[in-house]
Amino acid sequence: MQHLLGIAVLLIGLSHAKAQGCAGGSCFPSTGDLLVGRGDMLFASSTCGTEGESPYCIVSHLKETKKCFRCNASNPSLAHPIQNVITTFNDRLDTWWQSKNGRQAVSVQLNLEAEFQFTHAIMTFKTFRPAAMLIERSMDFGQTWTIYRYFAYDCDKSFPGVAQWPPREIDDVICDERYSQIEPSNKGEVIFKVLPPFIQIEDPYAPRIQNLLKITNLRINFTELHTLGDDLLDPRPDIKNKYYYALYELIVRGNCFCYGHADECTPIDGTVANPDVSSVMVHGRCQCQHNTVGLNCEQCLPFYQDQPWRPAEAGMPHECKPCNCNNHATECHFDAAVYEATGGVSGGVCENCQHNTVGRNCERCIPYYYLDPNKDIRDPTVCAECDCDSLGTLSGANTCDSTTGQCICKRHTTGRRCDMCLPQTWGMSATPQGCNECDCDIGGAYDNDCNQRTGQCNCRPHIERRRCDLVTSGNFLPGLDHYIFEAEEAEIQRGGYEDKREHTPPVTWTGDGYVLVQEEGVIIFIVKNLPKSMDYNLILRYQTNLPEIWQFVDITIDRPNQGNIPTSSPCGNTRPEDDHWMTSLPGPPTTHSSLGIICLERDFSYRVILDLRRYQRERAPDSPTPDILIDSLLVVPVHSNLEMFYGTVEGRQRERQFTELECLDGEMYVPHRQPHEECAGLLFSMSSIIHDGGQPCDCDLQGSESSICDTWGGHCICKPNVIGRRCDRCAPGTYGFGPTGCRTCDCHPEGSRDQFCDPTSGQCSCLPGVFGRRCDQCKAGHYNFPDCPRCVCNGHADICDQTTGVCIGCRDHTMGDHCDICTTGYYGNPMLGSLDQCKACMCPDGPDSGRQFASGCRQDQVTGQVTCYCLPGYAGVRCDRCAPAYWGNPQEANGLCRECDCNGNIDPLDEGACDAGTGVCTGCLYDTAGPHCERCRDFYYGSAFDKTCRACSCNILGTGQSYCVGDQCQCDVTTGQCACLPNVGGRTCDQCDPNHWRLASGEGCDACDCNLANSKGPSCNEFTGQCQCNEGFGGRTCNDCADGHYGNPNIQCYACECNMQGSKSTQCDPATGQCDCLEGVGGKRCDSCLRGFTGQIPNCESCGECFGNWDSIINGLEDETDKAIGKAESIGETGITGIYDKEFNDIEASLPIQTPSMDDDNVDSLVEMIKNKTRQQQQTLVDLEQSMAEIRADDDAVKQEMEDLNAQAQAVEDKLENLREQKQNISRVSPVAAFKQVKDSYDASARYLKEAEVASTEPGSLVEQSEQIRTEVEASLDLNKIEFDDKLSQVEMDLVMRKEDVDALTISQLNKDVCGKATEGCDETCGGAGCDTCGGIGCKGAAQAANDAKDRAQKTQETLNRIAEETGDLRSRVEVAKANAQTAKTEAQTARDRAQEVENTVRTQNSKIRNLIQDIRSFLSSDRADPNDIVVMANRVLALNLPVTRDQIDELALNIRNLVDGLPDVEQLLADTAGDLERTNQLLEDANQAYAAASTVENDARAVTTALTQAEDSSRQAEEAKNQAAFDIDQAERNIDRIKNATMVISDRMTDISDRLSDFSQRLTDVENQLSDNRLELNEVLGVAEKAQNDAQAAVDNLQGQSALIDAATLEINDKKGKTDRLAALREKAEALARTVSDNANKLDQISIKFNDYDRKLNANDGILDGLLMQVEKLYQSIRDKEEFLRTC
Repeated sequence: MQHLLGIAVLLIGLSHAKAQGCAGGSCFPSTGDLLVGRGDMLFASSTCGTEGESPYCIVSHLKETKKCFRCNASNPSLAHPIQNVITTFNDRLDTWWQSKNGRQAVSVQLNLEAEFQFTHAIMTFKTFRPAAMLIERSMDFGQTWTIYRYFAYDCDKSFPGVAQWPPREIDDVICDERYSQIEPSNKGEVIFKVLPPFIQIEDPYAPRIQNLLKITNLRINFTELHTLGDDLLDPRPDIKNKYYYALYELIVRGNCFCYGHADECTPIDGTVANPDVSSVMVHGRCQCQHNTVGLNCEQCLPFYQDQPWRPAEAGMPHECKPCNCNNHATECHFDAAVYEATGGVSGGVCENCQHNTVGRNCERCIPYYYLDPNKDIRDPTVCAECDCDSLGTLSGANTCDSTTGQCICKRHTTGRRCDMCLPQTWGMSATPQGCNECDCDIGGAYDNDCNQRTGQCNCRPHIERRRCDLVTSGNFLPGLDHYIFEAEEAEIQRGGYEDKREHTPPVTWTGDGYVLVQEEGVIIFIVKNLPKSMDYNLILRYQTNLPEIWQFVDITIDRPNQGNIPTSSPCGNTRPEDDHWMTSLPGPPTTHSSLGIICLERDFSYRVILDLRRYQRERAPDSPTPDILIDSLLVVPVHSNLEMFYGTVEGRQRERQFTELECLDGEMYVPHRQPHEECAGLLFSMSSIIHDGGQPCDCDLQGSESSICDTWGGHCICKPNVIGRRCDRCAPGTYGFGPTGCRTCDCHPEGSRDQFCDPTSGQCSCLPGVFGRRCDQCKAGHYNFPDCPRCVCNGHADICDQTTGVCIGCRDHTMGDHCDICTTGYYGNPMLGSLDQCKACMCPDGPDSGRQFASGCRQDQVTGQVTCYCLPGYAGVRCDRCAPAYWGNPQEANGLCRECDCNGNIDPLDEGACDAGTGVCTGCLYDTAGPHCERCRDFYYGSAFDKTCRACSCNILGTGQSYCVGDQCQCDVTTGQCACLPNVGGRTCDQCDPNHWRLASGEGCDACDCNLANSKGPSCNEFTGQCQCNEGFGGRTCNDCADGHYGNPNIQCYACECNMQGSKSTQCDPATGQCDCLEGVGGKRCDSCLRGFTGQIPNCESCGECFGNWDSIINGLEDETDKAIGKAESIGETGITGIYDKEFNDIEASLPIQTPSMDDDNVDSLVEMIKNKTRQQQQTLVDLEQSMAEIRADDDAVKQEMEDLNAQAQAVEDKLENLREQKQNISRVSPVAAFKQVKDSYDASARYLKEAEVASTEPGSLVEQSEQIRTEVEASLDLNKIEFDDKLSQVEMDLVMRKEDVDALTISQLNKDVCGKATEGCDETCGGAGCDTCGGIGCKGAAQAANDAKDRAQKTQETLNRIAEETGDLRSRVEVAKANAQTAKTEAQTARDRAQEVENTVRTQNSKIRNLIQDIRSFLSSDRADPNDIVVMANRVLALNLPVTRDQIDELALNIRNLVDGLPDVEQLLADTAGDLERTNQLLEDANQAYAAASTVENDARAVTTALTQAEDSSRQAEEAKNQAAFDIDQAERNIDRIKNATMVISDRMTDISDRLSDFSQRLTDVENQLSDNRLELNEVLGVAEKAQNDAQAAVDNLQGQSALIDAATLEINDKKGKTDRLAALREKAEALARTVSDNANKLDQISIKFNDYDRKLNANDGILDGLLMQVEKLYQSIRDKEEFLRTC
């Protein structure tokens, strides 16, 4: 199988090579039969009949009659030459070659004209195949022969010693017995393949294989015949006639041999091929490829001598390659030594190199020349002169390297010609160095490369100049202290407070001041937004008066990714222990000190914890607690981390300068010290690298004088009292950041603690009893600033008026200036001072009893009798029964008198208005009915609640009878809509629907059915049904022509125009238009006398008998004419014979009767009669044709007249349309119309502005009401705030005093605090953590203290209830004010919208004017405009007469624009007012926030409980694993820290609540200021509006001088437009009113829902607040217990 595969590979390879050509490797010509076309080269050693005719017999013809035949070479029909074996594509059995009889040794030889490849041969025999034969070949044209194969019936006998089949090697010579058998006797084949398919061929292209296929001659030697033994048995000579060699066909397959360098062959010169077989003949001359030449491509072409010649192989063409002389030589030769020296790469040697080249490949230049690198080596001018630049070469020499062309350059020059500067240099010149160094700033530029022409370096962003050593304007470089973190913004964990300083020069601190931190204090800085991941130096700025060094300072870095820092990070080597260390702080005069260096990453936020643990190891016990003023923490990049300071000699030099000049230290002082000049350069470069260039100044637009800042550090130029790098905040002691800077706090020196205030509101910090932004008023409960004595309220109130001392919020049922009068419902003398001087009025059971039905009472001083003032609905001496219009049983427990729910539809004085027991209404008024008079009575509609019940009043003709009783019909109870019959409309069904009529039918309305083509529309008279017909049409539906008209109503109706003197009426015949004439009158319109009458209408007299006779004759002729015309028309339709059908029929009818008796005379007369009639008819036809011609002429004339009339009508219509367009254009472009719209809109704007003024500035306006409400709310808020501040201050003082005590808590102490007993285990009485019980009788823990706190919570609840009652009325008043403000806002918005429309109209007109001006400019600037056109256009423009001057128009436009632009201020005023009301409403929300804050306190308390639980878990763990005691102690300490944090959070929450109250007070003050500003802005707006009105009126007056045509057109258009506009406006107003009513109802519903929700939430929050207060009391008691324990432990 492998051998077959090898042969297949070879054959496939040959065919593939043919198919693919010679490009990829060896190729071979097509294989064919080498015998075709070579009959003259084929020879046989023996052929029958060459010596005369000879007989032969066929052994296989046993059954044939004829068995012997004749062979004669001279007779073509009997000849059998060797050429017969060549394939002719005919029947191959018709011819054959035959040898002489009895000859054993016969050969057949093919002599080829060149070398060929031979693959296989096929022989087909006519007789027995030879008993022995062999095939041999020659490769040298017959000089030597080599045997291919032996064939024999018996190889051992015929060819002894020759190996037999099969062969083992591809070139083994063996003997094959398979093709020498006796059978068959005819058509037996012998097949020989040069390459046996079963032998594997490793390389089909190996020389051994290729040589095996190569032949020049092929010879087949037949050596032995099969005689079947006859020659042995029969000695007769003619027995040999049966035995001979005979071949039908011999095929020798092969192709011309070209060593794989050709795929096609051609005839060899001198050979002549048969044209018939030339196309299929295998020729002998190769068509050489691969740059080969020769008969068999056996040598290389001239100049293709770079490689030795070799046969092609698969995938390796071994093509002859040209010598590589680079186009500088045309001759070469192959040198084997050179080929060997190059390792078999190249062996060609060029001869006679040209173009100044030398070398084996002409690849080098002669001396003083060089290879131009910009040209191809094959370029004739590739060798160029050196051409060195004299500026860049040493001594200006013009010598260069012959290979590269490189000249000898100066130090800083480069390039082949030395004509360029080296990298990092620029500006070539005649200097010894050649170029200047770039000297780019090491930090300001990205590198040291620069533009070689200008020297410009590659600057970082926002860096400029050639060396990149200057920051661009508007940008800066951050200094080393840029990353500053102020102490006052840090978290003070313990032992510290802020020490704010006024910002007056010289300032030796940053920010708002310092934070004073005591010994063991902890402060935490949040470090973030770092520019680069690298090492940073933590530098602390501080001041201290302590003489010694602060010895022990703990530093801890809280790193978010601690333990997970990637190794690729610059901080990858940081260990957890690196984040904690201890340092010390030097004493005076040091103001800053390094805490240490630590690596930080740019994308993280860090907590730097500074613990000032100990000042000195030992100090006197009675010495004050040491403290230190901390200003800020600086995070300074470590310069040595930057590449500019290491790695090179220059870097180390910079490092030395930075250190020696103390560049870092100068940046740390406040204020900065002027740095050394060299320091400034190093700092510039260092900051540029860290921040990748400059940073935008970003100066605050309000706080800074300009957008330019200091290029180093970025400090902007601030306005007065503004500080910060960006000038973005107020300095301490100032507030109100704005465009003019900040204002001083101006705190009252007698009422404030210091001169600092809130930076936003300006609120100063007041002393006790003092209040106000500047602390210039008394606190609640005091008055008469600054003395502020206590209020005199007889013990019944805590606060009073600041000035008058009038008491506010009297208790114990008292009221009056000094709480000296009993409140309503009580009586007595409250000035006695006791709590019960004001006694309850028992009406009947007294206040808060559930049965108190009086607003108050009076006691007679003589009799002591108490008289009750009954509440509405109650009556009697003690108000113990119900009044009229009320029902209920006040005698029962919880019994009340309720107003009868009759919706106000009864008489309240009527005893029988409602049932006193059930409350059912019995005396409903105002046409109402129902148990509560809640609906309108039958046949009425409306709202019983609004007393608007009205009779339905349904039209009995238009209402369905099923809804009616008698003449009363039921309607919709809400809308009053009656139940209308079909096509009936209106609320009372009193009118037909549009396009309907006949309401009086009682069955609904009928459709108008107007003919839309003949009527003005689909509507008709609702009583008569008459449609509004167009001119000329009539009938109810306009389907007929109108009275006095006639015609086809579907086409056109015409006026009768009957002459009233000659006609009986104005109506004419509806079809013909003929009027009904008087006797003797005629004509279509009865406007002339009839024929036969004479005179003038209506006096037409008969002409007489004579005229009558002639008239009848003429009429007869007219009738005959009409008949003739009819016949003519019939002829046109039926032909000339059709008209005589009747006559012919008559003749035919008469023929049968007359034929028998007809004689010659009758025949002649009949013929003559026919001729006469024929002549008459011909004449009639002639007359008819003349009449038709006249009629056609008349018809053409009528048509022409109609066309003329149509043209005239069209012209009239076109003129009418043109007039309409002119009318519209006049309306659009008319200045009068435009300015009239402006004036109308302005008047509306002024009217609404005035309304807005009334609603916001006049007495009783919404703004004034809002201001009053604000004042009341502010007073109420002050009361609540004062009480809360007192309690909060007390709690804060307690917390501060006990913080240190809490720090010392232990687990046993916690058990004592919670359960009441200090123990590690379970106490029998008080229990403990993890025990079954905790607390008990006699135990002083938190559990027992909870019960005590309950009572306090109840008292607090009572206080909150009282506050809620005082603020109860506030909510409703806020809602009312809110609704009023919304109404004012809506009206102002409408005014603004209208003003906006005015503005849009004016802007549109301005746009059109601008477009006109632009068109004129375009025309004047056009190249196509000649001077004459320009002059004409200029005259036209100059001739324009504007109604007003340009100045007036500009002034008017400016005033209108100012007015429109000012309108948003009105909206802003209303928005601000609404915001004030919202802030007022914020009272309730602040209460909810207070609840939320209390809830937060609860959560914090729970956090404390959780911490205690964790402490209990730690206790259990200690019990279970005593060997881990150290671990348990550590856990307990952490739990204690959590408790401390929770306590601090509680304090912060309480502080936040206080801040919120203070902020709310300030917001109210801001509201007051804003209201004042708004009033001023309103006055300005009104002034501008008045001025704009005057200007607009002046403009209108000027415009009134326009032409009468424009005025008339405008009036007509406006009149028509006004009718439509008024109708549309009326409809829109009605719809708007409906929408407004609906919206207001929805808003009221929403407000009611919100009010109920707020009320429910307030009630719910009351309970929540009770629980929270209990938790606070527990916490407070716990702290007191801890204090007691620590004091006594």
